[in-house]
Amino acid sequence: MSGDDDWFERLRAKPGPGQSPRGHRLLDELRAAIRHKNEATEVRHDGPRELERLLFRLHSERLLDVPSKAAWTRTMPLSAVALVVAGLAVTTIWRTGWFAPEVEAPVMRGGANLQVMDVADPEAAAQEVAKRLQTLGITVERYAVGKSVGLAATVPADDVERVRAALAPLNITLPVDRKLKLEFRKTAR
Repeated sequence: MSGDDDWFERLRAKPGPGQSPRGHRLLDELRAAIRHKNEATEVRHDGPRELERLLFRLHSERLLDVPSKAAWTRTMPLSAVALVVAGLAVTTIWRTGWFAPEVEAPVMRGGANLQVMDVADPEAAAQEVAKRLQTLGITVERYAVGKSVGLAATVPADDVERVRAALAPLNITLPVDRKLKLEFRKTAR
């Protein structure tokens, strides 16, 4: 046996070989202290009487009651009505569009500076404007949009007056930001 086992055997009051009277007295005092501590912390009850009080309290607070079938038959129709009302409310709100995301306005191609010109021959008109700008040393970007022809150019600050003078006879204005965007469409007859 280990030293702990010997100690527990002595606490249980089993006499051990060679136990001194002083050791025996020390063990008796230790047993008395342990017994006193257990008695102070132990929960006492009155047995059946205490159990009856506990059950009475649980019943009075309806903690042990099991819902009866009669309660279910009373609450079922009310639950169904509540479900139908909630469904109708959700459907009504959904159909009215109160919470629908707002549709953004479409963005126009080219922005505010786009100048649309209705002409008889879009190719020839675009060629004329491109030729005038290229003579002044401006780089012109040409693109096609369906049956329309588009031109885009950025005019350097020192050439603004010369470009305005060259485009004025064609009724084309140069925007303040110096980014020229033109679109030539065929006139509908």
